[in-house]
Amino acid sequence: MNGSFSTTVLSQWMDDMEAREKWLALVSADPRTATDPLAVEIIGGVYARQLGSWTRTGPRALTLDAGVVWRNLVPGTQVAGVAGFDAEFNGTLLFTDMLIEPMNYPAGGSYVLPANQYVLGLDI
Repeated sequence: MNGSFSTTVLSQWMDDMEAREKWLALVSADPRTATDPLAVEIIGGVYARQLGSWTRTGPRALTLDAGVVWRNLVPGTQVAGVAGFDAEFNGTLLFTDMLIEPMNYPAGGSYVLPANQYVLGLDI
């Protein structure tokens, strides 16, 4: 087997991902390395997962077409990345995007994912 996937299989994967709800969460560490991915989700204050609005921008890509803002982060929050889950609460981890360097919010604040700058895709 050569390790490649047919165009049909890749298209089905993207169709499935496009059809799912994708709730975005901030994380303090990589949830893929945690025993429980939910254990590293940032919580507190008025924090809540945000439902992303996505557009199919290519055969293997979905682009976040509206910005997402988490306001009023609790002072002392450290954001290490963003994770996508298939439910507003709990749910299954779908994807992650970890920052090269975590961002610290010693006084609290807001974290923003700008529109059209976040792409979920298959790099195969």
